Amino acid sequence: MDKESVSELFVIRKKFRDDKIPKEELLKTHSTFAEKFEQSFNMICNPTCDDNTLNKIMNAHLLVQNGKMSQHDASVAVGQTLVDTYVKPTLDNAGMKY
Repeated sequence: MDKESVSELFVIRKKFRDDKIPKEELLKTHSTFAEKFEQSFNMICNPTCDDNTLNKIMNAHLLVQNGKMSQHDASVAVGQTLVDTYVKPTLDNAGMKY
C-alpha cells in the first residue's frame, strides 16, 4: 500500500466513523480501493475497528516501506500490540495465566 492509499484509508475511516456514511455508499465512491485492499476496507468500515490498533499497524507499514524497520520487527511489534489488546484481557477475564 503506497502513501496515497494509506491516506485514502484514513479518509474512508473518517467518513465511516465520523460522518456516518454507510459502507455500501463508501464502496461505490471508493471502489478501486475496496477492490484492491478488500480486507483493509472491510476492517475500516466496521464499527468495532480500533483506531489505536489501526494507527499502529499503518505506522509500522510505513516504517517498513521507508526502510526504517524490518518486516520482522514490524510484525513482532504489531503482534505484541494485538496480544496486549485482545489476548491478555481475554485470558485475564477467564482467570487464566499467561
